[in-house]
Amino acid sequence: MSDWKLLLDDIAQMFAGTMGLADGLRNDAEQKMKLRLEKLAKKMDFVSRQEFEVVAAMAKKARVEQEKLQAELNALKKSMVKTARPAKPAASAKAAKKPARRKA
Repeated sequence: MSDWKLLLDDIAQMFAGTMGLADGLRNDAEQKMKLRLEKLAKKMDFVSRQEFEVVAAMAKKARVEQEKLQAELNALKKSMVKTARPAKPAASAKAAKKPARRKA
């Protein structure tokens, strides 16, 4: 019976060692993959998250400013239409048909 216990203890230790080795291999593979992805990202010239957020904030601010200016422009157009004088009537048909005088 004690032989079986020793055998089972040996098998358990072997599995524990195998699991430790597998975990070490997994960690090593993850680190290598991460390094390769970082190198690839650097080659592809991606922007950092911080740079992206700065540009997004600038775009949002520009959009708000553009909408504000558009509203001001529309208000000015409306005020110009209200204050504009009516156009003078066109010259009479007779005056339009007269030939221009020649200079002597």
